[in-house]
Amino acid sequence: MRLHKSFLRWVLPLSLLPACSPDVEVYAPAKELYAVYGVLNAQAQTQYISITKVYQSEGDAYLYAATHDLSARDMQVKLMVDSIEMQGVLVDVLDSALNGFSPRSTGVYQFTTAGATAIQPGKRYDLEITRPDAPDTRITAWTLVPTAPVLTSPSAPIYSQQEQTFTFPTIDFDEEYLAVFWSGTGVGFELRLYVRYWEGAKEKIARWGPTPVFLEPKNCVANVQMGEMCHKIRKGSVPNVLHGIFDDYRPDTVELNDTNRVAYSLDSLSRDTWMEVTAIDSFLAYYLHANNPFGFGVNLLQDKPDFSNIGGGNTGIFGSINMSRRYLFLGSCTRWLSGLRGTQPPGCGD
Repeated sequence: MRLHKSFLRWVLPLSLLPACSPDVEVYAPAKELYAVYGVLNAQAQTQYISITKVYQSEGDAYLYAATHDLSARDMQVKLMVDSIEMQGVLVDVLDSALNGFSPRSTGVYQFTTAGATAIQPGKRYDLEITRPDAPDTRITAWTLVPTAPVLTSPSAPIYSQQEQTFTFPTIDFDEEYLAVFWSGTGVGFELRLYVRYWEGAKEKIARWGPTPVFLEPKNCVANVQMGEMCHKIRKGSVPNVLHGIFDDYRPDTVELNDTNRVAYSLDSLSRDTWMEVTAIDSFLAYYLHANNPFGFGVNLLQDKPDFSNIGGGNTGIFGSINMSRRYLFLGSCTRWLSGLRGTQPPGCGD
């Protein structure tokens, strides 16, 4: 028996099934099933819900998926919170945006969430999917949107009462660094670091991370009962990643325009480097954690659990995220280890 699940190119398979007896040939059941994927982002003004067909076919499933439109285009998709009800609009996303080469497109359902319909942290959102030509088809799911986490290390902007000036904290990542934050209502978390830079006249963004999703303090101690979380960043991890990115170019063409490090106005400070923490709701956090094979043994067929909160016997995940950031300046040692121009600081790299 071969069971082939449909999913967007950026979504990992939801489960691996053990092989059945080769003497048994079973194909599509009478009832149609669907794979639903959607993540509400509290910081975004547009949300997307993907609904694709779960199918069975003889032959190569990936070839079939590459040559057929598996989008469920005949659905009514609603997103509901309190007394607000939003109707999804079917739009096409070019597959080239997903895999870089396909001229085909995938249908997804789009919601505008701005102004009065902005995603509200701490609120429950219900998803309902129906088919006008199939009254028995009704798929439901829900998510509780997490409140935004708050980083305390890196700290907030620093104000000098004596000088009456502002600055962001300067951090060197040549040694271990402890990122600390208040978790809010999130269950799982990810950390990222972004650096905006210029290669010649072209602006680009380098990224360290994301970290694997963590549900508890990672290599550190925090007061979890009071809502504190932490993640220890390994020594040299950040400059090593940045060096790998900047090394693609000649050193004299890469530039960080973060010269405004002290200013009388907070808005005048350079904002080219920031750390971001993402809070993940319970459903999505457990789904991502369950689909991380490194956390559940080496035998994926036996050790990896399956997780889905999509109703009606269907599969997929409907979750939500929220995030916050702190701006910072890279220390001179981190800059040098990252391959940027400058003189090696004393003791850096020892």
